[in-house]
Amino acid sequence: MMWYFRLVQMAVQMHWISGLEVKWGKCDEVGHALHLTVAGRRGCNRRVLWPPSLSLSQRKTHQTTMNISEFEKQKGWNCWMWKDHVSSPLGDFRIELQIEDSDKTPPGEEMLARAADLQRYAQDHGESILDLVFGSYLRCLKHTGGEDWLDGCDVPRDLKREAVREYMAGRVLFVRRDFDVEETPYTSFVRVVPQWDEEHALEMEVEDGKIVSVDNASFELKDGVLKLEFDAFA
Repeated sequence: MMWYFRLVQMAVQMHWISGLEVKWGKCDEVGHALHLTVAGRRGCNRRVLWPPSLSLSQRKTHQTTMNISEFEKQKGWNCWMWKDHVSSPLGDFRIELQIEDSDKTPPGEEMLARAADLQRYAQDHGESILDLVFGSYLRCLKHTGGEDWLDGCDVPRDLKREAVREYMAGRVLFVRRDFDVEETPYTSFVRVVPQWDEEHALEMEVEDGKIVSVDNASFELKDGVLKLEFDAFA
C-alpha cells in the first residue's frame, strides 16, 4: 500500500491535485492511466485521473512521437512535410522528414520520434536558437568587409537581436535518414536561411536535446558572436 500513498504524494507535488493535504489514497488502473481517490484534511474526497488528460495544444507540446498521417509527401523529392508549423521567437518553422532518393521505405518511428523531439526543442529553446542566429549576424558584421556584404544583402548594419527574424529566407526543422552512413543513419537539424548567407544557410545539429554542432563544426558564442572551429572569419 505504500506505493499507492507515494503515487498520490507525487501527484500533489506536481500540482495535479492542488490544495489538498493528502492523508490517504487508493488507485485503480484504467487503460494506461490511474484513477486516484484522495482524502483531504477536511474529509473531502476527490477522484482524479493521473496523469491528467491533456488538451490538443498540450498534447502537441508534450507528445513524444508523431503520426505519419500528420505529414504530406512532397512531389518531386523524397520528403514528407508536417501539415502544421512550430512557433518560435525566430518565427514559424516547418518540419520535414527527408530521405535519400534511392530509399523507398517511408519514414518510420525513429524519424517521427526525432521530429517530435525537434518540435519540443524549438518550442523550449527558441531563445537559444535566436542567440545563435544573431551571433551569426554579428559574426558577419565584424568580419572584414562584412558591412559592405550586409549592404549588398539589403540587411541593416544595426539590427537588434529580436529583429533578425525579419531577415530570414527560410526556417525548417528536419530529420534526415541516410542508410549509407552506417554509424549515424539518422540526424536532426535546425536549419535557418538568413538573408546575409542564403547560399550556405545555418545548420544546427540537434542530438540528445541540445545543439552539438553548427555547420558541421564545434562552436561557441563569445561576447554574443558565433565562433566556429576552423572559422574562415576568425
